[in-house]
Amino acid sequence: MTPEDRLPQVVRKLQEQGIMFAVVGGFAARYYRNDSRDTKDVDIAIDDMVSPAEFAKRFVESFGLNARTARKADLEGGTLFAVKNKSTPE
Repeated sequence: MTPEDRLPQVVRKLQEQGIMFAVVGGFAARYYRNDSRDTKDVDIAIDDMVSPAEFAKRFVESFGLNARTARKADLEGGTLFAVKNKSTPE
C-alpha cells in the first residue's frame, strides 16, 4: 500500500480522535504547487499535546508501520553532524 493509498485511513483516524493536524512535506507540496515531485512518504504535523512524540509513535505503529523521530534541528535546518572534542584523557 502506498502512502497516498493509506492517507485517507490516517486522516479519518486523526479526525475521529479530534486531533488537529496538517499534511506537510513533499507530498503536500506536490498538491499546493501543482508539482510532479515524487515522494515515498507522507509527513504529518500533529498539534502540540502532552506527549506528542509518544502519541505519534503509537499512532504510526497502529498501522503496522515503523516510526522515526526527527530532531528539532532537522526541522529547523540545523547541523546534522557535529565533531566534538573529547574532554577526558585516553
